[in-house]
Amino acid sequence: MGKVAKLTTIGITQQLDEEYWNWTNEEKEKMGDISMMMQIISDRLKNGGCVLSEFYAIIHDKDSFTVWDDVALQNIIEVKPSHIHGVIKFVEGATLENLANLIGLEPQYLEKAGKGKFVYDNMLSYLTHIKYTDKHQYDVGEVKTYVGKPYQEVYGERREDWLKGRAKIKTDKVKEDLDYIVEMILTGQITKNQILLTDKYFDVYARGSRRCEDAFSAYGQKRAYKTMQAMLDGEFRLSVIYITGSANAGKSHLANMLCEQMINDSKSLDGRFCLHLQDRPPLLQP
Repeated sequence: MGKVAKLTTIGITQQLDEEYWNWTNEEKEKMGDISMMMQIISDRLKNGGCVLSEFYAIIHDKDSFTVWDDVALQNIIEVKPSHIHGVIKFVEGATLENLANLIGLEPQYLEKAGKGKFVYDNMLSYLTHIKYTDKHQYDVGEVKTYVGKPYQEVYGERREDWLKGRAKIKTDKVKEDLDYIVEMILTGQITKNQILLTDKYFDVYARGSRRCEDAFSAYGQKRAYKTMQAMLDGEFRLSVIYITGSANAGKSHLANMLCEQMINDSKSLDGRFCLHLQDRPPLLQP
């Protein structure tokens, strides 16, 4: 078996739950204090022969995720358990297994830095979520520095490039989401009003308005032809209601009330209802 390489960079992600940390009771009492936790982790690594050159960490306590509620029959937002994100660079590191044992975590909660020029840079940017607009944006001051250049300086130097990275990630995600939105439009699961009034949908629409509009047009034509066919098949008959009266007598108000009532009534008829409101009187015959 070949020699296992020592890691020079790792990421740490774990909940602030004593269950997951193989620490002493005294160490666990410091759980939740990010500065004290960094001190403990650093001491443990140094006692194992590691030499740290950079160590940054933050507690994420405002992250959320979407889950389906079987009772409410809708998606709801839940807050994730508080957890630590840390990034460590070594002058003298160790194997993944040894680092995990020293820190007091299972190996799966340590992230090995992959290959690539910007891997470490991406790990640093993730501490505040600056590249991910769909995640909570943490203040740069919440990131603590144990050793290395102050994170605030790193942030200031890299912020412009990180924001460029955010734009690329957002564009790539929009491409993925656009297919989903178009499918929802074509199947009648979402209206234009919902899209324009929902930030995450509007962002996709703004970048792919042509495809969305084409989808709305196609769906509208489909509904129109289905209605025409239903009329030809005798599923319902066309009725015209004329409302006349003097100016300001309340014609429009009455018409709107009738429309709302008929739309509500049509739901019980499996949606077989077509409404056309013409805001002008018919031609009077002499």
